[in-house]
Amino acid sequence: MKSAESVRQVVRQAQALGVKIVSGYDASTPTTQGQNAREIVALQRSGLPALEALRAATSRAAELLGLSEHVGALEKGRYADLIAVAGDPLTDITEVQRVRFVMKGGGIVRDELTPSARSGKPEESPAQPPEASPSR
Repeated sequence: MKSAESVRQVVRQAQALGVKIVSGYDASTPTTQGQNAREIVALQRSGLPALEALRAATSRAAELLGLSEHVGALEKGRYADLIAVAGDPLTDITEVQRVRFVMKGGGIVRDELTPSARSGKPEESPAQPPEASPSR
């Protein structure tokens, strides 16, 4: 097993050579599924700046897989899979291990950030303009 310092050295060398580093968490058992954030944290602890560690799991991974026009960025027409955390992962990369909001395919599947979602009560919607009635 490599020491932490030798891993940091490899990361530094890869960066210096312009190697595109991507996250590729390989869950070897069902109990380790969904632990991708561990690799992002490990990349940062190995010397990758936090922003680059985040890119390794998002836009850079999409680029490597040839999927950049479909995933890896928040833009109209792309798949809307995203997470949100309460803190700043650029300051504390371990925030990615404390996911508070998940959107999958454009639908919210977890929401611990919106007050109404936490209380179980529906949030009041802003007034909507009346629908236009068809011309006769």
